[in-house]
Order: sequence, then C-alpha cells, then structure tokens
Amino acid sequence: LENGSKEMKVVAIECLGDSPEDLSFLLEQAKAKAKDVRTAAFKAIAKIDTGDAITLLHGVIKGNDIDLAVEPIRKSRNPKILEIVLAEAKAQWDGLFGVKGSKDKDKDKKEAGKRIDRMNSLLECLRERDDKDSEAFLLACFADRERLLDLKGEPLSGADVRQKLIGLL
Repeated sequence: LENGSKEMKVVAIECLGDSPEDLSFLLEQAKAKAKDVRTAAFKAIAKIDTGDAITLLHGVIKGNDIDLAVEPIRKSRNPKILEIVLAEAKAQWDGLFGVKGSKDKDKDKKEAGKRIDRMNSLLECLRERDDKDSEAFLLACFADRERLLDLKGEPLSGADVRQKLIGLL
C-alpha cells in the first residue's frame, strides 16, 4: 500500500473502512496529493462512526475537498454528519446573499461562482435524504428560490442553485 501506484492504493483503500482499525491508515490517505486516493479514503472513512472519522469529515465538509466527498457524505446516515452538513449548508445559503458591492465586478462574480458551486455541493450531500431536518431545510430554501435569480456568478449563477433545489425536491 505504501509503495504502490495510485490505482493500487485506490483499490486497496476501497477494501477498507469496515473496521475502526483501518482508520489510522485512512486518515493518512485522506491527506494524499492524489485526488483519487483522497476520494477513496473519504468513502472508506464515511463507513466508520468514530470521533476521529467524524472530525475528519467535518473538516472536509467545511473545506475545499467537499466535492471529493459528496457521495460518501450523502450515503452516511450518521446524525452528527447530517448536523454538520445542515449547519454548513445554512451558513452557505446565508452567505450567498450577504456579499455585495465591491468595485471589482469580475472578482465578485468569481467569488459568487465559488460560493454557488459550494452551495450546490452541499445541496448534493442532501440528495435522497428523507429526514425531517433535511426536508425542512430544502423546503425553506425552495420557498426563497426567487432570490437566487438575482445572483450572478462565474461560471455558475443563482439559477444553477435554483435548478439543483428543484431537482432535489
């Protein structure tokens, strides 16, 4: 595992995650340079319900690797993970509408595009959820969907978030 190719590591990691004993190796692989290796590690870590696994996924949800972990986060039924996703999604939703008016319009559009992309990732983490908290959040966002049409970003806009919401519901 340590000296194998990226592909070999991914295959090996996919066999792990059923046991807390795997966690130390998986935590190490979650920091790998290769995105495929990190993605495989996140999938395996999401199967483990220990504090260290939840802490790592919390960092992923709040960080830049969320796109790599959407699927395992979505499949996780751990209530702590759901709580973290909902809290981050609520904060991100509020952040979509909070920043306006700098003099550099291109920079604003790029930043808005990043926030919109992140919001879409967080919403995707809620796909196929049927718990009352997820439903309440999605319905609240849907009720406020018209505000999204005013968001202009690059390459994504508020219409993309609106479309994601409609698809989820």
